[in-house]
Amino acid sequence: MANIFYASSWGGSATNWLANALNIHPNVTCFHGSRRWPPVSALGDPPDQEVNKTVELSPKEFAHKMAEMSREDHFFGGVHGFHEHCMQEPTQCLGGRFVALARDPLLRIDSLFRHHIDALRAARAVEFLNLATFYLQCRQLHERLVYTFEDCHLIEKYETLDQLMGHLEELCFLWVVLGTLSTDQSLSILDDRQIFHMDDYTQERDRFRDLFLYLTQDRLPCTEAYLDQVFHQGKVNRHRKKGASKDPIRVFLGWPAKYQKMFLLLATHVFDKDDFPLNLGYETLRDIILSSKTIIKSQNLSEYGDIII
Repeated sequence: MANIFYASSWGGSATNWLANALNIHPNVTCFHGSRRWPPVSALGDPPDQEVNKTVELSPKEFAHKMAEMSREDHFFGGVHGFHEHCMQEPTQCLGGRFVALARDPLLRIDSLFRHHIDALRAARAVEFLNLATFYLQCRQLHERLVYTFEDCHLIEKYETLDQLMGHLEELCFLWVVLGTLSTDQSLSILDDRQIFHMDDYTQERDRFRDLFLYLTQDRLPCTEAYLDQVFHQGKVNRHRKKGASKDPIRVFLGWPAKYQKMFLLLATHVFDKDDFPLNLGYETLRDIILSSKTIIKSQNLSEYGDIII
């Protein structure tokens, strides 16, 4: 059986920090944000010509590549490159461990939106390539989720990049919201022992140790000296802006009214049966949605304006 692991996350849950922390251990190699082999890591991307030399793999192929690299005393793993639970079966079939990295969804959405909209604004000023790629991802996400919204006239398709440009921020927000909610829905089927919360493993030594020992199947030492290095490596989440609130309700109320309404409408459809993934930290979001459902259902959706993807 191979010494491998995979930690799934939509992002915004200190995945860079975690990959760095795991890589500090001399017997662990952890790749971040890559579906390619050799791995292309968000921790330090090579020039474009080097990226083009790599090959994007399927989840099964990626797991087998990690297994080929692993040794009896050295674990290979990945974080964040593949989303939802697509890496679970390939990893576990080879004897590895699979976990989900959880975070309050309101805080995750806020962090990811701020991060991605800054990047997209910069891309708009420089080139269209990143925007076109982003648009394609949004359309693919739309195709995967359209069944959820087939009874609702919220979704309008824009066929050209020029049309997209006029709705860039709204599209980015919807992309983050739908990605977060659909990913967490997918991961909510995991056992509690496979779910680790960002606030726990980034702040509590014992919880990070639990995560480390689970990923490495209790086969590697997690010493106090190693934990000292982990918790002295710097900023936990580089997406988070200085002074940003950690209170989910304050974060939600700080969004523009239009974004609050867009979010509530979409979340109400995703969780139409009140099946909230509480094991992934959805208590606050559940309370907000339940208190808003009566209001939402009594309103004419058209008064919220056009919502596009």
